[in-house]
Amino acid sequence: MIALLEMFGDQVVVRDWGYFYGKSLFNHDVFWHFGSYPLHDPYMFGGQDLLANPQANVLSPFVLFDLFFRIPYSVVLRVAAYMVCGAFGAYKWFKYNGASSLASYFSVFVFLHCTFFSLHLAEGHITFAAFYLFPLALLSIQRFTDNRFKLIFFAIQALLILDGAIYVFVFQ
Repeated sequence: MIALLEMFGDQVVVRDWGYFYGKSLFNHDVFWHFGSYPLHDPYMFGGQDLLANPQANVLSPFVLFDLFFRIPYSVVLRVAAYMVCGAFGAYKWFKYNGASSLASYFSVFVFLHCTFFSLHLAEGHITFAAFYLFPLALLSIQRFTDNRFKLIFFAIQALLILDGAIYVFVFQ
């Protein structure tokens, strides 16, 4: 994460980073400079209603990162939050399926650093960071008879929709 911050700095870069940086920057600027909540982006694609965009994150709890931090910090904090939740979920999933503590820690390390995440995040697919929640969703499905895990599963699904991770929602 530190290398990502040093590599990009405060500049908006090409590929999908520019798209998601632009959304985060717009959220921040509308909130602080105009004193309103971002609902319509007149600068993106000739005008875009953010509530109608399935990749908009204006209803996400992670929009707080956009409101209180500038890019790239807000985007990196969002990815880091997903990584922490994903590490916890992966560790619990491996332990539930009978792995030892050492094997669970190693598997979590491999899961967090696999090429799927590094390639998508390097390309700028920020919404794909929500795939870090996949092991926690699997654990919730395996223990679906417990009401707590039903709540966790549906909370994950709601977060995916509210955070604009529509691709992840479809695959989970």
